[in-house]
Amino acid sequence: MAKTKSLPKEKKYAAISQVGYKPNNSEWINQDACFVKEYQKGNENSTMAVVCDGHGVNGHLVSNFILEQIAAKVDKGEAIDEESFGELQNSLEGNDNIDSSISGTTCTIVNVSNGHVTAMNVGDSPAYIGRRNEENQKLELIPITFDHVPMVSSEANRIKANGGVVNVRSGSNSSISSGTSDTLPLRVWIRIEDGQTVKLIGLAMTRSLGDVKAHAKGVISEPNVVKKELKESDEFILVCSDGVTDALERSEISELMDDYMSSLPPYEHKKDWDPVQAANMLVSNARRKWNPFVGIDDITCCILKLR
Repeated sequence: MAKTKSLPKEKKYAAISQVGYKPNNSEWINQDACFVKEYQKGNENSTMAVVCDGHGVNGHLVSNFILEQIAAKVDKGEAIDEESFGELQNSLEGNDNIDSSISGTTCTIVNVSNGHVTAMNVGDSPAYIGRRNEENQKLELIPITFDHVPMVSSEANRIKANGGVVNVRSGSNSSISSGTSDTLPLRVWIRIEDGQTVKLIGLAMTRSLGDVKAHAKGVISEPNVVKKELKESDEFILVCSDGVTDALERSEISELMDDYMSSLPPYEHKKDWDPVQAANMLVSNARRKWNPFVGIDDITCCILKLR
């Protein structure tokens, strides 16, 4: 009797990161870093997804250092919670091998365990729940993180109260309420003096890990924490860098995911989709939306399949 082959284990998650393109920098290094890790704590099986999007000259070093620190904590069975972000900031500032004075990273951590999801983040690397609408059966993306950007008045006010400048350009503080005719986004501007040289650094976020100079002006490492109970209609978790969301609208992402699931051969069940294929599909579609003559951001996408 012929021996039957065992079926491969169904893929439950994916972590894909693709380096960007800078027209004036042929040696550009991917500043994004990510992982998805399954682990067990007590009797609970958990899955964690982490995305870090670095910025500044040492952004790639900062993002990878933070990712390694988180992975080490998980491997040791240590809790990853709100206090961990302060510990990560202190660990980074104490690292003599990485200059994080004007370099930093976003950090989004999503943990799925026992029918619940916990999301913690600093910066603007978003996370979503992919939920099937029970009435029309369309796929929807439900945000579970909060972007820490200068356009949010409460975030900008904290920066201003600490002596920082929030504007589209380096100069006086801009009024959030009155808006601006300038099409550039608001940034946190930090004045850096090095001997007789003065330069201005514009940071696109109001919370981060690293960015020591900016932290002296009100940028903080305290995360937002969101906890939700998962529903039967929740199909996946998406965690990504803004290389995805700056190129694709939320509605486009949900449509692309829905179209991918619906394109499976008729003999396959709609739930038998592959998160690796799905993540690669989103990364490819996002990359095509970027203008290569201006530059392509690093693009990172983690997907956790729930059903």
